Amino acid sequence: MNIIMLWIGIIAIIISSIFIKNSYNLRIKSPKIYGTILGLLLLGGGVILTYKLGKVPYGVHVDEAGMAYDAFSLSRYHVDRWLNYLPVYFINYGGGQSALYAYLAAIFVKLFGLSTFAVRLPSVIVSLISLYCFYKLVKEDDQRSIFPLILLSVTIICPFHIMKSRWGLDCYLLFPLLIISLYTFLMAIKKEQKILFMLAGILFGITLYTYAISYIIVAMLVACICIYLLTIKKIKFINIIYMGIPLFLLALPLMLLLLNNSGILSLNLDFKFFSIPKLWFYRGGELSISNIFNNLNIFKTLLINDNLYYNVFPQFGSLYYVSIPFLIMGFIIAVYKAIVTLKEKEINANLILTLLFLIILICVLLISSPNINKANALFISLLYFVALGIYFCVKHSKISMVIICSCYLISFVTFSHYYFVKYPKEIQNSYQFVAKNDFDKALDITQDFKDKMIYINDGSSGQTYIYTLLYEKMSPYEFNQTVKIENYLVKSYKNYNFEIPEVIDTNAIYILYKEDKMINELQKNDFQIIDCNNFKVLYKR
Repeated sequence: MNIIMLWIGIIAIIISSIFIKNSYNLRIKSPKIYGTILGLLLLGGGVILTYKLGKVPYGVHVDEAGMAYDAFSLSRYHVDRWLNYLPVYFINYGGGQSALYAYLAAIFVKLFGLSTFAVRLPSVIVSLISLYCFYKLVKEDDQRSIFPLILLSVTIICPFHIMKSRWGLDCYLLFPLLIISLYTFLMAIKKEQKILFMLAGILFGITLYTYAISYIIVAMLVACICIYLLTIKKIKFINIIYMGIPLFLLALPLMLLLLNNSGILSLNLDFKFFSIPKLWFYRGGELSISNIFNNLNIFKTLLINDNLYYNVFPQFGSLYYVSIPFLIMGFIIAVYKAIVTLKEKEINANLILTLLFLIILICVLLISSPNINKANALFISLLYFVALGIYFCVKHSKISMVIICSCYLISFVTFSHYYFVKYPKEIQNSYQFVAKNDFDKALDITQDFKDKMIYINDGSSGQTYIYTLLYEKMSPYEFNQTVKIENYLVKSYKNYNFEIPEVIDTNAIYILYKEDKMINELQKNDFQIIDCNNFKVLYKR
């Protein structure tokens, strides 16, 4: 196993040994030891999320590729690929894509150039910030309780957290942004500082640009908490105004987007500093009460397998299978503590995270065909429940700490070996991923045949053109001069054609996925073949 993987294991063993040795009273007396454990955990989290970042997962997901090219276009031309000026929402492949990730990625593309590493870096950085905020969110006293460290440990080694943090899918920013926003909001409530309420409003407003489902989640969560706080007289109405103004201003462009794309408005919404695009097709119908019955097995989908190999490995589960008993136990404890908090007319992290769970669960049940990336914000509460269950067991049985640490350490090391060593080989050009390095090698070969038509089939994504745009680093203005679109699909631009003709064109070059049946037909017609691993380049001299 790679030396970096060895270091990950060493850090995990050191943390476990220090943790077990110093926490039998469920508190760590020494501030230095507590700080050391916290520092090692965050360091370990940083290593896990940055190791082989540009290579694992192998290849580039089709939505990641779309976001990457839009980020490139923004960094150079301040428009997306369809020439919308600083859009608040991207058209992407027609149905839209949330904007925040592309704007963050544009910064790193500007600094480091267009690469898979640069495009994935924003996810890592925001995830690391959220790890610390998650720890601070549940750290309600200064007595150095081990519970926040348990939550941090469980989150850092969680398969879901590792896998979602290491590639650039726009909706996966909802998980960390909600944590950061909730921490700021809770601090604002406790300290009663208007600047913190304003900051919380800004952060909640930014969260709206991570994923469309956040519109409902943020609105319901903020409204419920504020109504409760007003009822128990724990917040001044003026502080709600301080938070509400920036939240409303940031939400306003998205409100106009929804109105314009649902047919209520029909306006040209191009403003001086941003634009509100008209989507090719509107996906508002994905939310429906009729979906609830079909989604009753939601926890089986989220915890075991959602049939998307980039979200979960069935052999490990999204939280490790060892976590499921702790999850159930923690949920019961959290509900009980929330009821006590309501009776005492107080506010704390447990009440907020329990409420968050109920709100997101309702939203997820309403979604058509929910999966882990659609329900990613639900894992905030699920991880919290797991940590509560573990803490309860440790509190009532000291020996359980050794057993639990051992089980999670074995699970983590086994998962890490699979994810970093075996997974890259298995996912090559799998569902919606394209082995971009191999694809770029194939395109390199075609540069000697600029005058010929190039037919391309990547074998999976259905949006092959986006990978040629990333390779060419072409101006979106030049792309739009020659692009031809049919039924929401890009058919061709320049000399690239993404629809393979039935009649063989002997004067063309073909780039085909290695399992494409047409390769044999072309070879029978005396086409020469060049092997580029996952792709074959075929041509006649």
